[in-house]
Amino acid sequence: MSRVVALLIILLTLSLHSAADAGMRNVILIIGDGFDDQHVTMGRNYLAGMSGKLKVDDLPFRASVQVETVTPSGAPSYVADSANTATSLATGAVTSMGRIATDISDRDVTTIGERAIAAGFKVGLVTTSSLTDATPASFLTHVSARSCEGPEEVLGSTYYGIPQPACLADARDNEGPGSIIEQLVSSGASIRSRRAVR
Repeated sequence: MSRVVALLIILLTLSLHSAADAGMRNVILIIGDGFDDQHVTMGRNYLAGMSGKLKVDDLPFRASVQVETVTPSGAPSYVADSANTATSLATGAVTSMGRIATDISDRDVTTIGERAIAAGFKVGLVTTSSLTDATPASFLTHVSARSCEGPEEVLGSTYYGIPQPACLADARDNEGPGSIIEQLVSSGASIRSRRAVR
């Protein structure tokens, strides 16, 4: 999977370079969590009619990807969640449900956001969801379970009475990098949350 993603990024970069004017210095990558071709089609049909066009139809480049998911044992899984799919998009790695930029052995996988920061690029993260949601978090943080959003949750929590996994190895109390929010704050990126206005 990582070779396919790397090839996709290289091809995108080359096509952007050849298609853009010499003054272009920025690239904006939009990842729509749960936003697929059928959602665009439904929106187009509803808002503009079957033959109508949306603003997204005028974008110079669009792509879609297939993301693989594995069970903790490494067997194929046909059920995914936004944590492991965003991890695949952000890192090129295949992992299991609930993981944020970690592989099935809980090893951190370098993200495209981290690579850009290391290369001296300014990186921003804009989201209409919570900053600690799995999709935005996967581009800059590493935890073994998506529920480890804050310093308390990393030690274990409940959600509507349902026990959530803890990320004890990630806790700062255990010399780990911290919860999702703690890692976001220290990531070096510019983080903004924009709630959708209807």
